[in-house]
Parts: sequence; C-alpha cells; structure tokens
Amino acid sequence: MHTYLVKITSYALGAILLCFGCKSKIYTHRHQFIQKEAPIIDVQKYRSVQERPNQNPDVAIAMAISGGGSRAYNFAMGVLLELDNIYIGQQRSILNEIDYFSTVSGGGFAAGSYVSALYEHQTYHPGETFHLKPYYDNRIKKALSKNYTSPIVGSWVNPVIWFSFLDDGDALEKSIDKSVLGLKERRKKYGWKSTRSIQLGDMFIDKNDTTRTATLPFVVANGTIFRSMDIFPFAPNILDTFQISGYTHYMRKHNFPEPVDPYTLPLSVGIKASGSFPVAISNTTLISTYHSEFRFLHIIDGGIADNIGYHTALNMLIRDTVAQRKVLLVVDADGEGIVPTFSRRQRGAMALKVYSRLPSSGLDSRHNLFRSELISRCREHGIIPVFLSFGSLIEQNPDSPDPIIFKENAQQKMIAQLKLAPQAVSGKDLQILYELVTNVQTKYSITPLEQQLLNLTGKKVVIMKNKEIMAALGVK
Repeated sequence: MHTYLVKITSYALGAILLCFGCKSKIYTHRHQFIQKEAPIIDVQKYRSVQERPNQNPDVAIAMAISGGGSRAYNFAMGVLLELDNIYIGQQRSILNEIDYFSTVSGGGFAAGSYVSALYEHQTYHPGETFHLKPYYDNRIKKALSKNYTSPIVGSWVNPVIWFSFLDDGDALEKSIDKSVLGLKERRKKYGWKSTRSIQLGDMFIDKNDTTRTATLPFVVANGTIFRSMDIFPFAPNILDTFQISGYTHYMRKHNFPEPVDPYTLPLSVGIKASGSFPVAISNTTLISTYHSEFRFLHIIDGGIADNIGYHTALNMLIRDTVAQRKVLLVVDADGEGIVPTFSRRQRGAMALKVYSRLPSSGLDSRHNLFRSELISRCREHGIIPVFLSFGSLIEQNPDSPDPIIFKENAQQKMIAQLKLAPQAVSGKDLQILYELVTNVQTKYSITPLEQQLLNLTGKKVVIMKNKEIMAALGVK
C-alpha cells in the first residue's frame, strides 16, 4: 500500500512539473540587471585588514568555512579554538592573523561567533589581550548548542507572521543576531543603549575614512541569487552594485526610497540568507532600486553556488596587494562521508525521491570537483592552500572501522580519548571518528555529545595539520 501511494504521488508530481514547463508567451528582460560574472569583493575599496594591531602585514590568511548546519559550525569552532592556541609571535596567535573569512550557511555561525566576541572585547575591554576560549565557555558554546529549528517552527503559529510579509527565515535571523552574534548577552551586560547589532561597517571601513582604522577581520557570508544562481557575497560594494534599498532585520522591514548605506546592514542578515536551505527555510528577500518594476532580489543558501566559500576567499586574497605570502585555510565539514555508488534496488528512484534529492545535488556534485579546481587556482596566483576537513582524519590511513558502529558508545569513547590524549588516537579510531562526524546530519540542532565530539574533532584536525599550517605560514 505504501509503495502504491508513493507511486501515485510521484506520478502526480511529475505531471505538475511537466505542466509548469508549458509556456505560451515569452517575456524578454534585456532591460534588467544581468550579472555577467559572479560578484567580487574589491578589498581595495576598504581600509586594509593588515592595519589591525599586532598584524604581520607580509602574510595574508583567508579562511573558507563550508556549510553543513550545526555540524559545520561546531567543527569550525573547534578549529578556531585550536588555532588560537598556536602562537607565531609574542602576541599573535594564528587565529589573530586570519584576515578574511568567507562562509557558507552554518560556517557563518562560527565566524560570526568569533567576530562578535572580538568586537565585544575591543569595545568593552580595549587594551586587554584577546582569547577566544573564555568567550566560548561563557557564551558561544551555549549559542552553538541551541535548537535553531525552534524559531522556524514557532513562526508557523505566529499570527504576526500570518498577516505580514515576514516569514520563518526572518524569525531565524532574529535568533542568529540575539544568540550567535551575542546581542542578547551584550545587552544584559552593558545595557540596551550602549549596544547594537554588529554591522558590515564594523569590519569593512571605507578607504577614504581617515577617522577609523581596521580592527576586525572581514567576515563575508555568501548566499546564492535564486534567479541567476550566482554567488552573492554580503559586502558593502556588492550591495552597492545591486542598489539594495531594503531588507528585514529583527522581524522588522527596513525599506528606503534610495539605496541604503551598505555599511549599516546587519551581519545577521547575511548569515541567515547564506543558510536559507531551499524548501526547509524561506529565502531572504532584498529590495533594490535598480528597476522600478523588478525590485526584489531573492537569496537562497550559499551552498547551491559554492558550498565551501572558496571562490570569495580566493578573490579577497588575490586582491590583497599588501601581503607577500598568502595562505588559504579550507575548513570543510562535508557530511556525505563515503557514499556508495551502487544501489541494492533494481527499480529506479521515483520522481518524489528524485525531487527531494535535488536541493542538495548541486552541493554534492560541486564538492567532488572543488579540491582540484581550488588547487589549480591557488597555484595560478601563488596562494598556499591547507585543507582542514573530516577527510584529514583518514588521509593515508590504511586502517578500517568496524562494519557496524554503535553510535552513542563510540561517541563517548572518542570524546574521552580526544580529551585525554589527542595525539595518541589510533588509525582505526580515527576511521571511527570520521564515520561519527560525517554522519551528523545537516540541521540547525545538535545533541550535547555531537557538539562535544565535533569541537574536539576540529581541534584534532588542527593538531594533525600543525606542521603543514606552519610551513604554509613560513614559520620554522
């Protein structure tokens, strides 16, 4: 009976899709804005990040952090915490030296958490040495353990949303600003009047502005333009190019007759847009003055165009004219793991199953090609790539995991080992660890064991790659 219902539903869906493909009229749009190439962030328009205190201006480091929901941001946070433990100067950890972050979906939660902690530290504790761990222990760990599907589901029964142009994605954006970017805690500690949302202008400073110097790294959340499927990096010059005049923030519409000051756009708007996974979360809608009739720019999950974020990271490094040595750290939390090529079933997949697979199909196919493409582009521009990924756990590892892994027992065992002696984890256990972390689902919720394991795995990967990272930075 179940198979019969699946067949009927699949056939009905196929018929609907075929009908949608029938058009009797053609509408031309040559008067419209058409982006010939993916938009590029011009770092020359801003004060150089190499101006920041205690920086080595001869080295530029970019970090691309992949999508993958809570799996990605908890793994990436472990990477950031361990990089903050590695010093390459008297007052400089590798984390402090990172100049550019290019993030996709969940990756934006990690970079956003870091930059919000750094922003708070510089604003309220100037002159003191920054360390990420106290902020992680006191706020970030809790923020990255929250269930962010709750505001999405809650919006479905919110009458305010029923009778407005607000949607579930707007509820998610508010939660990101409050928790991930720390607005709620800052207001508790320092008062409402002295706090506000972190804006693009806190990181990007116009090069002609002589009243300020750069103090924060650039954090760029990458979305995908729904119509053209181009990358949309959230940076001031990109917003200017598209003449953005409106957006939604903190459950309120902001719409102006002229393009907004792009430096005032909240970072949370970009992070949410980058994580608007098709079907699951409503897209982000920006308003533009480019054309009087075609005014809306719809942004969906950045992973559809580039799930690693390396395109934007590379372009920022290429356009950094100050540094002599350039390094790209690629934090890849791909959750596919080792996927079988063949199927046990003879019958082909029904239309409904194919349709459910489509939203992530582009991510998976691009992921199979990105490493060779990235290495080629890095070589072309003299950039040194270092991959910090789940795959790092099993590189040149001849061991094999057990045929069946009992998840909770294995999680607890691996957590104990990684805490006690991360250097001494066996090859077989690394294989098991790989299976555990790649099988954490892409979602906006996480269990305590999963969070702890992903965080420790991020640290372990940095430990395994320590020599390669130091060599890339030119540190002996």
